[in-house]
Amino acid sequence: MALTDQDIEAIAIVSQAMSSGFILAGATIMAPFASDPKISPLGMLLGVAQSHIDGLASALATLEPTTRDNLIASVPAQLKAIIERAGS
Repeated sequence: MALTDQDIEAIAIVSQAMSSGFILAGATIMAPFASDPKISPLGMLLGVAQSHIDGLASALATLEPTTRDNLIASVPAQLKAIIERAGS
């Protein structure tokens, strides 16, 4: 599948909007857990990560198999690049 310039621009716009929305909603959702002694910091972080994985899987399931498989194959490299950018 070849992406058009319009596709690439749309991906960036939607991604930025969703990221902003998740940050705002996440802060509201997570606030009660921050003071709950039954919720460890690691448990909170891994719960957030799991929710992102679940969302990614749900979105990928809507794609046709070739596109989905190509995106799944690209995830490790994308994650590594994002983590490296965040660390610098």
